[in-house]
Amino acid sequence: MVYVGHVGTGFTVAARRALFEQLKALITADSPFDRSAPSWQMKAARWVKPELVGTVEFRVRRRAGASELARTAYRDRR
Repeated sequence: MVYVGHVGTGFTVAARRALFEQLKALITADSPFDRSAPSWQMKAARWVKPELVGTVEFRVRRRAGASELARTAYRDRR
């Protein structure tokens, strides 16, 4: 699995609460990524086992050919 960005918008209060309850059972001390996320994001990171799948919308990539996404928004859980 490869880190491509984070999502901080698009959640309703109810969706955020429901997702938090599901994620609590998946907490782990280890990052699931093959490559680390940027160091500024690692400081506050809380890792979970990659068992849930969600839909995320994005508008652009940060740089041409880059794998990191920008202007992301959560849509729903599949």
